[in-house]
Amino acid sequence: MAEGGFQFIFLDPLIDSEATVLSIREHALKLYRDGKTIMEWSGEGPSTTRQFTAPIESILMETRRCLKLINPNKYGHIVRQSTMRRFG
Repeated sequence: MAEGGFQFIFLDPLIDSEATVLSIREHALKLYRDGKTIMEWSGEGPSTTRQFTAPIESILMETRRCLKLINPNKYGHIVRQSTMRRFG
């Protein structure tokens, strides 16, 4: 597993378009805003339970990384290492 428990294997910047990734991100943010990740419905006999395919935090992390790989000038570069410099 990668850092923070996220795998980064669901979205591929060479296959998935920027519009597709933005659409997935927009839908995940809408569910996050609404507070809906698990939905249940039951009637007089049948009942269903629906859940988002992955945790919303994971989807947002995947889309952010994929967008940075697709267009780093627009969405920022992926920082793999940082250094501290002291002046003065």
